Order: sequence, then structure tokens, then C-alpha cells
Amino acid sequence: MSSPVSFRSIVGALCAVRNKFDADSIEQQHACLEHLSRLTFPRNEATAQYHDNLLFLAAHPHDPELERRVGAELARLERFLEARRHERPVAAWEDQGMAY
Repeated sequence: MSSPVSFRSIVGALCAVRNKFDADSIEQQHACLEHLSRLTFPRNEATAQYHDNLLFLAAHPHDPELERRVGAELARLERFLEARRHERPVAAWEDQGMAY
């Protein structure tokens, strides 16, 4: 993950391994979360997809560190959405179950 890649592509990589339990997939989950935690949330469907992936990983964490990272990212996403709750809604986020 050393080259610059898009939020959407990292979310896609996370989705591909979110329900796999082998060591390489778990390592990739950690790497994706680390990278995504440094990026700004885009105002498109990739953020809703990330939210879905976070919820899945919150329900099935492989280890305490993954659980901590997922919790931190859900809190960061909540702050992001709360700060924009009075802005025009993003169509891609409608009916996604995301707060605010």
C-alpha cells in the first residue's frame, strides 16, 4: 500500500478480505484500516461502503487491535457525518443506516 491509491480502491480491497480469517487477510484488513484512517471521507458511495465494512468487522473482530481500529474509525465517521448534518444530503448515503 505504498503507492497513492484512492479511498474507493482501498475500501474495495478491505471488502475483499473482510470475511476471511487467514493470517494474510487479517494483515491486509489492518493495513487497509491504517491507510483509510489517514484519508478524508469522500462524499460518495465509497463512504457508505466503508461504513458497511466497518460494521461487519465490528461484529467479527479478529483481535483486540482490529476491534480498536474499527471503533476509532466508526467514531471518526460519526464526527464527520455529524459535522455535515445540516449540509445537503449525499444521494449515495440515503437509506444506508449511517447516523446523521
